[in-house]
Amino acid sequence: RAGPAAEGDAGREPAPASDAAAWRAPGVFWLAAAGATTLMITPLSRPLWDHVPLLPFAQFPWRWLGVQALALALLAGPLAGLAGGSMRPVPRALAAGAAILALVAAMTASAMAALPVETLAVDHVTRADLTAFEVFTGNMGSTVRAEYLPAGVAPRPMSSIDAVLGHDGGPRVVEGGGAVESATLISRDAARQEWQIRIRGEDRAVVAFPTLWFPGWTAAIDDGPPQATEALAGSGWLTMAFEPGACVGGQCIVHLALGRSDARALAEALSLVAGLVLLGLLVADRRRPWGRHAAAALAGGVILVLLTRGMPVGQARGPVTLDTLRAPYPHANPAGVRFGAARLVNARLTPRTGTGNLEDLNAATERQLDAGDSLMINLNWSRAPASLRVKASLVSPAEPVFGAPDVLEEAEQAPDAAEALVLEVPSDTPNGLYFVRLDVTQDGEAVAPRSADGRDLGVVYLAPVRVRARPADAPPAGNVTGVMGDITLHDVTAEPVEVDHRDWLAVAMTWRTDKPLAVDYMTSVRLLDARGEPVRDADGRPVQEDKMPRYGFMPTTAWKPGEPVADRRWLALPANLAERDDYIVQVVVYDAGTMKELGSAQITGVSGGR
Repeated sequence: RAGPAAEGDAGREPAPASDAAAWRAPGVFWLAAAGATTLMITPLSRPLWDHVPLLPFAQFPWRWLGVQALALALLAGPLAGLAGGSMRPVPRALAAGAAILALVAAMTASAMAALPVETLAVDHVTRADLTAFEVFTGNMGSTVRAEYLPAGVAPRPMSSIDAVLGHDGGPRVVEGGGAVESATLISRDAARQEWQIRIRGEDRAVVAFPTLWFPGWTAAIDDGPPQATEALAGSGWLTMAFEPGACVGGQCIVHLALGRSDARALAEALSLVAGLVLLGLLVADRRRPWGRHAAAALAGGVILVLLTRGMPVGQARGPVTLDTLRAPYPHANPAGVRFGAARLVNARLTPRTGTGNLEDLNAATERQLDAGDSLMINLNWSRAPASLRVKASLVSPAEPVFGAPDVLEEAEQAPDAAEALVLEVPSDTPNGLYFVRLDVTQDGEAVAPRSADGRDLGVVYLAPVRVRARPADAPPAGNVTGVMGDITLHDVTAEPVEVDHRDWLAVAMTWRTDKPLAVDYMTSVRLLDARGEPVRDADGRPVQEDKMPRYGFMPTTAWKPGEPVADRRWLALPANLAERDDYIVQVVVYDAGTMKELGSAQITGVSGGR
């Protein structure tokens, strides 16, 4: 390139010898990034998902699409400049690789463009519906495995005090003397809480509040200085210490605040410095026409707002359902739900109390009824043949989440029946959310539910209902199967049953505690043979269920002192299990965080066959 300059071409600055090399390092990096992210979206990356640590935190392969889009966008810029002749030459290999990846991305985008536009028919996003979604799916927010819970939470919760009782829980003493006599939540937002609390006792006490602890939480009593807080092992609740005399007259105001931890402050400072450096570099670059950039940004924002306003919105009318394949969130179906040629146009849930009063559940934010009441279900059908049969089953969340056949009550009728379907809620039903599953058959054959456009919905459930347990007397003091720490076990029964052509051992238990608990204890229900050895299935796994009470949907932190808690567990029996009457059911309570057993109990003479 020295030749043109030597010939006197002084009007043009010679291009540096590193024209192509200038693009090589960043180009190769972004090309590799685009290729790697594309690989991570394909099934070829399965070994990496299975074996690379921390990668499962991404949860879904399609979450790499954002990184892929960034890499392809940075590669597309030089290619566009090269085509217009305004950019320096790009290495041929880099250009070819970027073009291939861009072609693959374009083909993928064209396939996605053919996907139908779907909307979720919801009027408002409410806390109650979000709770129902989490309970129905077992998800924690947008995560399917609860990866982002604090380290002190073990085991992961399947439910919460609010989901079980319909209101927030209160603080409780976990160490030292005394007890919390009363606690009132005065105010709360994402990073602050204010409690009025009365503590009985003169000794030092450690109190746990039903809020997950993260680094940065501090607590202050009345107008005192902030003090450090800690996580309670097992539940991860926030704990603080009350020294003797901290609350004058036993009553005080507690202020909880989430501030900046050292790690958070450092991360925020680094982000701020990086942003300021980038802004400084952009301002120092005098070649950029800032006016045009600002106008383009403003126009882009206006266009984005208009596009957002023009997006389709679902109409919240029709039966409110959840389903296992497409939309496990309470939503309306404006065009109904199809069952073959029949179409469910509307569903109305109405409780009938013991006094005969009727209350429309559809008009309430929380669909509530009491244990022992009747749930009336009015279904409106279109083009339903006479041979169609509809069955409604009241099930616990253990049924959709774990596949346990935990059916409380069911009723069946023809779609043209004049009377409503009536489900009698058992009087001993515990507090919590429950769902109404719909099953439709025609001439004895199951009919799959589908959306209005023919998409399979899996299993359809009507809008969730909250059952309030009836006050019950404590079990007789002498009727005790086992005492496990602060938990007492009563009345264990085990009975073999057949559900949907599968053999199960239905184990029913009654629990009680005399004090509020701040740890979600695990319970293990195990089937043993006459020698005390575990019964194993065809794959060699022991026949047992390790879950929190009621499969996690009645955690021990939600128990009310003195009130009995009915629990059920379903053990899948091996097909080759010998029909004997000398099996043993063992029940163990343990702390999942430390794996320490609180105690165990067992019943003998259990039948292993029907």
